[in-house]
Amino acid sequence: MQSRPLELTILDVLSIILLGISTYLALVFAPTELVMGDVQRVFYFHIGTAWTALMGFILAAVFSVTYLVSKNLKWDKLQVAAIEVSLV
Repeated sequence: MQSRPLELTILDVLSIILLGISTYLALVFAPTELVMGDVQRVFYFHIGTAWTALMGFILAAVFSVTYLVSKNLKWDKLQVAAIEVSLV
């Protein structure tokens, strides 16, 4: 089995940079909440991640049903992509 070389596109690099910036803003730059303290900062990152995963799985379900009805492989490919994004 051949291994392919790692190919990074502009979107890959931009995603890594933006993920780093958003993590910094959520965990370091955000002000400390008075009651919960530093624990509150975790919510800024986890809530967005949870919503992204939830929306991806909902889209995957919609794409799966659409594929079963239409038999168009485009919907199956979109479903796989939605699940991949949600799992990450």
